[in-house]
Amino acid sequence: MWRKTSAAEDFAHLRRLVATAKPPRVHSSLRLALLPQATRFRITPNTLPLLAIPLEWGNSQEQDFHLQASVPASRTQREAVTGLFVQIKLQFQSVLDAVFPEYRTVFGYLFSQVSLRTLLVYPTADTVLAASDTAITDTIRRACPSRPAAWAAAKAQQLIAAAHRNPLRTADLPHQAFSLSLYIQMIAEYQAHLSALDREMETLMQDIEACQLIQSIPGIGRTLAATIMAEIGEIGRFENARKLVAFAGVDPRVHQSGQFKASVNWITKRGSYRLRHALFQAVLCSLRASGSTRMQAFYQAKRAAGKPHKVALVACINKLLRWIYAVLTRRQAFVDIA
Repeated sequence: MWRKTSAAEDFAHLRRLVATAKPPRVHSSLRLALLPQATRFRITPNTLPLLAIPLEWGNSQEQDFHLQASVPASRTQREAVTGLFVQIKLQFQSVLDAVFPEYRTVFGYLFSQVSLRTLLVYPTADTVLAASDTAITDTIRRACPSRPAAWAAAKAQQLIAAAHRNPLRTADLPHQAFSLSLYIQMIAEYQAHLSALDREMETLMQDIEACQLIQSIPGIGRTLAATIMAEIGEIGRFENARKLVAFAGVDPRVHQSGQFKASVNWITKRGSYRLRHALFQAVLCSLRASGSTRMQAFYQAKRAAGKPHKVALVACINKLLRWIYAVLTRRQAFVDIA
């Protein structure tokens, strides 16, 4: 028969749950197991500090947990800034195409520092043609002092040639030139902010053992490691590698009814799309010539067995997740031996 318990009995039961928890999975299991109990056992802010976790359970794991909690915030902030930055760049390119479309042919990368600083001084073809060759060369050289003077002179001639080819030689729309300068300043601010976020994430990840471990897998760099760890969280949440594969949504979808069983199964895609995208990028990097020999051999074996390219890629993502699970649970770096 059900008996209503007092708050003291509930609290004593919760203390027994804490005492019987087993390391090293204490942080993940305690959080997942006790949070539902906390709502049922009437835990208040005054009683939570009394549930002290023994220090012998591992300060290093607790520190990793707090550091890993900061990675999703930094990654989310970077994604938000990157989304706004992409919109600004698209608007900048539309205005540039209306004012000085031939400028794209001068520099290899339109959004480099030397390109933006030069365009800030010479936003239209008229300003380029009105200036002397020496002035343009000096502007480019000041914008990129690491390059030799001959390179700056060659770029100045290319800029002048682009101004002659430009179909809009008169500044009929001065407000567009003004908008162009505003967009350049905004792009410079976004680039500086993104660089600061990257430095912050790199400093944060240097203190997280899990991020360093998965970067030992060829194809996973700093940005992908931050995204993967932010989406996976604590590896102790998953009892085995199959559950991690299911969490990522790359496990096959079961489609059967009675005696019928489908011969073609798609992946479930029920997990985080950010994690799947990061794993897909990591697999593509690992399949390069300078990537993982084990991953390349696995991909070639799937292709030799008659699997299509996309099916083989999904199998590689599944294999990569199992490597990540093994590396994080064993706390050993990856060894790429085919």
